[in-house]
Amino acid sequence: MESHSIVCKKYGIEPISNFIGKDKTVFLRVDFNVPVDINHSIADDFRVKSSIQTIEFLLERNAKIIIVSHFGDPTTQSDKTNLSFTNIINKISKILNCGIQLIKSEDLNEIGNAVDNFRSAKKSGDRKLLMLDNIRFFPEEISNSEDFAGKMLGALKIDTYVNDAFPVCHRNHMSVVAIPKNIKEKYAGFSLLHELAMIEKIIGNAFRSRSIITAIIGGKKVKTKTSLLQNLAKKVQNIVIVGGMANTFLKALGYDVGKSFYEPEMLGVASQIMKESTVLLPSDVICKSVNDDVKICSINDEIDGEICDIGPKTNKLIDQVIAQSDFVIWNGPAGIFEDKRFSDGTNKIAESLANNKCITIVGGGDTASAINKTGIRSKIDHISNGGGAFIGLLEDDILPGIEALNIN
Repeated sequence: MESHSIVCKKYGIEPISNFIGKDKTVFLRVDFNVPVDINHSIADDFRVKSSIQTIEFLLERNAKIIIVSHFGDPTTQSDKTNLSFTNIINKISKILNCGIQLIKSEDLNEIGNAVDNFRSAKKSGDRKLLMLDNIRFFPEEISNSEDFAGKMLGALKIDTYVNDAFPVCHRNHMSVVAIPKNIKEKYAGFSLLHELAMIEKIIGNAFRSRSIITAIIGGKKVKTKTSLLQNLAKKVQNIVIVGGMANTFLKALGYDVGKSFYEPEMLGVASQIMKESTVLLPSDVICKSVNDDVKICSINDEIDGEICDIGPKTNKLIDQVIAQSDFVIWNGPAGIFEDKRFSDGTNKIAESLANNKCITIVGGGDTASAINKTGIRSKIDHISNGGGAFIGLLEDDILPGIEALNIN
């Protein structure tokens, strides 16, 4: 595709379509870090489905595919049971329409033996895949250990590396950076290329044109999105702040936020951003009192309890801004949308985007999940799988995972 060739040239990477080898052992980095419910069922299979094209392409060439992904963060939990792919491997197998052998061992010798057996048993036409368990079970993954990467490559005897996991490309992790840096033959998968191409096309066109661009930015912390907000302030006409981070902006203006979370150390940053750009903040909010009562409050009111969502007047203001926009970038929900009492703000933003003619790009797992729940996915121009990676590109950063694919 022409759009793929543009991003490949820009980043100095090889598209997977250039892979012509057969019978090679491929280290395929995917992102199967899917949301699951209390019954360990996959709640949203979009990330798994996004790698089907790459897997099918490799299977057609009789590649011996070793799937690698993380699943949650083991460093935050003492019990790793719920972070093993054991619980969802059968569902992943059905989605991919492939047989998957899961290697549960964390011993490189045992993993190497399993790979050797898989390689020797794999016959042409077999729809069988090998998969390592949660790669973050190895502490060397997060530390991006080049030494351990070399040992893993030696044990697995890898010929080719393919990255089809855009959502983790902002991570300096071993399977994203150290592994590809130590492999000569490496490619970007179809899902990764599609993400880069769509973001380049939509965002690039928006920034290059005289269009009216609106950025709707949510989430909890200003600190994690300071660079993004500062960069957008120079490029967009409107910044709409929602979610928990709006509390810090409201506090900076002297409004009461009750017991709501805000960042005292970021009040100065919030004030500076408001001086440099047109920022729209909530005019009313949905609050939960200390008694768990829910009510609509004006931001001029004394807040009893905690702010959990934006109010109906704010949604109407956002709808008006969207109607006047040519391009809209949306990252981060407007409230605690997992709780139905506080989901209206996010849902109504999604509906507004679907009902207007603006070109829309949505980034981030939570925002994508919210879009899926509203049933208007087909009306959004592009929904990115990656929150941090998506933000990284908007900040004009070079993502570590993309840089590691560079063949020059």
